[in-house]
Amino acid sequence: MPLLVAGRLWTDRAGDEFPRFEAPVPTAARTLTEDTELRGCFMGKGDRVILNWTAADRDRKGSPIPTFWTFVRDNLSRHVASGAGIHRCLGAHLARRELRLAIVAV
Repeated sequence: MPLLVAGRLWTDRAGDEFPRFEAPVPTAARTLTEDTELRGCFMGKGDRVILNWTAADRDRKGSPIPTFWTFVRDNLSRHVASGAGIHRCLGAHLARRELRLAIVAV
């Protein structure tokens, strides 16, 4: 815990790592608006798909050790715990700020 309170850098990084490791909303359902093929799997327009944010944030492309909790990663803010693109949570920045304040208060 001393690293978390040692400085702003550490609390900022921990505020990004907590939601990456344990997403507030782990899955989301979407309806495809067009025919799509992903890695050889065909999905038709109107099909329902489930997006698993937690699994996406534990992809080896995002980190060499994605299944471990650490706040010394180089790309902490590159996670999808709050959604992505037009589906990004409008309150993501507020939630991150509140989490950082909570870490300092503890």
